[in-house]
Amino acid sequence: MNLRFYIYLLVCGVFWGANQNKISAQQTLFLDVVLKIDTSSYSLNNNRYVFQNQSYLAFRHKDKQPEVELLFYPLVYNPSVELRLMPSGQFEEVDSLLYINGSYRTVIQFTDLSSSQFVSLIFEEKRGGQKIQYHEIKLLPNLVPVVRLPRKDDDLFIGEVKEFVLTTQYQDYIRTSPDWVSTADYDYRILYDQGLKLQLLPKVAGKLEISITPTTRKFYINAEGEFVNQAKPIKATFNVKNTRLQFLSVDVSEIPFEFSTPRGIEIQIDYNRNLQLKKTYRIEDQIEPGGVFIGELYTRSMLNNDKVLCWIRPFALHKISDGYLYLKDGDESKFITNLNINPKQSISKVSILREGGDWSNTLSLNPGENAFLKIEGTGLNKATFSLDEGIELKPDTVNSNENVRSFRNSCKRISQASAVRFCKHQLW
Repeated sequence: MNLRFYIYLLVCGVFWGANQNKISAQQTLFLDVVLKIDTSSYSLNNNRYVFQNQSYLAFRHKDKQPEVELLFYPLVYNPSVELRLMPSGQFEEVDSLLYINGSYRTVIQFTDLSSSQFVSLIFEEKRGGQKIQYHEIKLLPNLVPVVRLPRKDDDLFIGEVKEFVLTTQYQDYIRTSPDWVSTADYDYRILYDQGLKLQLLPKVAGKLEISITPTTRKFYINAEGEFVNQAKPIKATFNVKNTRLQFLSVDVSEIPFEFSTPRGIEIQIDYNRNLQLKKTYRIEDQIEPGGVFIGELYTRSMLNNDKVLCWIRPFALHKISDGYLYLKDGDESKFITNLNINPKQSISKVSILREGGDWSNTLSLNPGENAFLKIEGTGLNKATFSLDEGIELKPDTVNSNENVRSFRNSCKRISQASAVRFCKHQLW
């Protein structure tokens, strides 16, 4: 019995010793934790937020790289206990951790809260020079985004895209997309083009009330205490007027600018009794004669769905946001329509930016190396890029457009072989 008892104590001691280096999430040395930022103060006791059974100290911030003061109040102060704040890529320690006036105090500066959903503070506890345990304090940075729609003109026209500049605290907090979102009365999209913009395309005449909810890149705590990733809706009222010419909608919003199809691209356009079949209409960008020649539309046959089957042959690029397209018989405008004529997708240059370096065309990477990837070409706003393993890359929409696609931290977690295959084979 004595031998079994000693073996039992030995096994318990081994397991107890092995668990001492684990991070303690439930048990902590601290009675409370206080975070001071700007003129505000937040404490773990008063500003605790529980998410997925984990406790967080939630705090609001305005800057991406704020400097904060942290006060840690111990349950019992023991001068023989040595505490050290472990380094992290999420922040830099400005002032060392010291025990002053009943609390441990330090000052840290966050690296970039725009890319950090959660932040962890890890403390190493030592007694007599021996490592005892790690303690974790979880922080929840909280930025409540507000998106506003300032405008001077309340009049819109059917089929005409109206572009508005949106104002917000941080443009890169709002998720953008080149794709249109369709509703019963209007289509819209939020995109970044030298600023955050809303493009609105009304479909029906009369009073138009819009309610558009932007999506945020990060979750945040709203006024009801909910963890959400949507900003408050953008609401506005407009007066939509009919156009002088009949607007004919097409079944596609975008076509490629491609010369390899001499007959043209097959589309369907709305039927109108004045639209002649077996006729070629000239497409220009203005109602008056002498506009830019955009392309040709040939009406082939009537369909059962009240549409007309056509061939369209583009000869120039066009964006919906640039204005109407006019279908002309000679120099006389007969109808209006609109769609995007996009350049053919092509890649002319691939560059990599390493930390502390400049943009380089040398595409080899070391395993685990953190880098930024930039792809230059034409028609890239609709292109999708992925690694050989099928991992989808997340674009940096703030620095991306139809000619440049940027990817933040795109090669951080992939092997050297994968990065080289992606950059040299899939793109070239």
